[in-house]
Amino acid sequence: MPQYIDQYHLVYSRRYNTAIVFLDRFMPNREQESDAFSLPQYADVAEREFSNEHELMKALETDTASDYCLYWRNSDPESPIHHTMVLYTTDGATIFGFSTPGSDPETDADALLYYNECKKLLNPAMGCMTVEERAPDSVSEFIDFCNNRFVPEL
Repeated sequence: MPQYIDQYHLVYSRRYNTAIVFLDRFMPNREQESDAFSLPQYADVAEREFSNEHELMKALETDTASDYCLYWRNSDPESPIHHTMVLYTTDGATIFGFSTPGSDPETDADALLYYNECKKLLNPAMGCMTVEERAPDSVSEFIDFCNNRFVPEL
């Protein structure tokens, strides 16, 4: 099983359209990794149920107190991006991320290229790269996380 370089980009909004632009750019051929969409995400009893990730993402656009992690896998075996993530924080922001095979974010040319492209697309407040680590659930924790990870200077 390959090792993955993960990169994350913090945006201080929850716009559905931003998420779709990100997903369409970096993973146009995607398959949702979940078949259940309820809020809260891991509760024994759901307060709200959604029929698909699009309905959920539209609801999370205004429900800024709920955190949620959505993951997609790439159905294109030729793509260097294997997974994408849209992570809604506990404090109203969104962290966009994706994974590419690799083990050294500081020297992986493809990962650095994608980092720069994502930065141009999203204009994030902050971003970083790491190896197989999930991003935190809040903005302050994410900033601390990035301060202790590789942040490319492009």
